[in-house]
Amino acid sequence: MKHVPWILALACCVVVAAGCLKAMEPTSPGGGDLRSAVESSVTLGGRDAADLAGLDAAPGFYPLEIGNAWHYRLANRLQLIPNNGSPEPPFNDPGSIDVEMTCTEVVADRSYAVEHATYSSQSGETETWVRYRQDRSGLYELDVSIFDPPACAAVSAASAQSGAGPSMSLADRVVAARPEYRLYRASFERLERKRAALEEALRGQSLPTARESALEGELTRLAYPLRTGAQWNIRTDPAFVATVEGTDAFILPAGRFHGYRIRIEAPSFFGANDRVLTWYDRHGALKLLAHLEAPWTDADGNIIGKVISDETRELDDLTLVALGRF
Repeated sequence: MKHVPWILALACCVVVAAGCLKAMEPTSPGGGDLRSAVESSVTLGGRDAADLAGLDAAPGFYPLEIGNAWHYRLANRLQLIPNNGSPEPPFNDPGSIDVEMTCTEVVADRSYAVEHATYSSQSGETETWVRYRQDRSGLYELDVSIFDPPACAAVSAASAQSGAGPSMSLADRVVAARPEYRLYRASFERLERKRAALEEALRGQSLPTARESALEGELTRLAYPLRTGAQWNIRTDPAFVATVEGTDAFILPAGRFHGYRIRIEAPSFFGANDRVLTWYDRHGALKLLAHLEAPWTDADGNIIGKVISDETRELDDLTLVALGRF
């Protein structure tokens, strides 16, 4: 299975002064100019934090300025948990993600900022292109295939297609590393289908979008103003709902942050133990945690436990031309 992009692009805010985190106010179009932990404490992309403080703010909360770039550390962990006995040793599949706002594309008289991401792991590389539009009511994504490059990225796409082969599937990677697991291939394929179905529901064109403030053919990724308890729909059938749970302070390789924690729910799709959480601020995506489970079956189809997938993505470097504002 190809690595997929951030499951959602949701947002949070960061506040720091003199190296100490302070209480964070809800984000709103009329809110004050919020300072960032990154501005106050770390060096980013060769620039000293003090240099970033004087940059002109981008016209929106999410940083869509062309030239903004991020690097993420990716960890995928797969494990078999039997109904009886001790868990199997985990299978780890690390990787990285390079993201850059590369160009703008006009579709139906709307201008979209194109976010280009390259996902790298032991199984190969995958590229995606996400089209974003933002106004004071929210951040929206054009609901088209993220694997189709825009015209402004045609040269990069051609180069990638000529030099990169397809990524190995999850089942292939696990069985190649653990030949003794070949009898359980169906379990890994079941989990892989679940991850693919989740991505299709969130990114595919075949399902209806939620019609709130989004225009025709767009998904709502952020609904402004952001504050604890805020909630909006992403899809309607099956239902995918985003809820701002609260704020968290934490330290990442890229610096110290205090961000909104966003929970993604799909009542008719997720199991009781499945969960997806994201953290974002006005510098972009900070962190993602995704936990999915599927039945573990033997060669005869009998359920003997569960197979779990834990994915973590953490920001470890960024270079910003401009920050988000409101």
